[in-house]
Amino acid sequence: MAWIGVVFLGGALGGCKLSQTAEGQSPDEMLSKYREKIVSGTSLRAARAMMEADGFAVTEETGAGWKGKKNFTFLRCVRDDGIVIKRRWEFALMHNGQFVTEVDIRPGLVYP
Repeated sequence: MAWIGVVFLGGALGGCKLSQTAEGQSPDEMLSKYREKIVSGTSLRAARAMMEADGFAVTEETGAGWKGKKNFTFLRCVRDDGIVIKRRWEFALMHNGQFVTEVDIRPGLVYP
């Protein structure tokens, strides 16, 4: 009976797909990756499309805070990876209304 539980659990977990882009990467590695992918001058439309294609939920933030500073306008990109304790990847794509000017990250963990 114990084997049935192990096989079922293994099959259930095997069916879950973790993000391949973030698996095993540190916040510094993720930041470097996205700074290379979305360089300063990238259009907001293209940047949004790239982040959404990588599984991020993207929202426009106006007059919002970021890392203790206030009154920023940026695209907020959030994705949680993992099963129980999740790694939260949160990026801010700062922009001038048309083009990305800076990419920043604020990683964290999400507990059940």
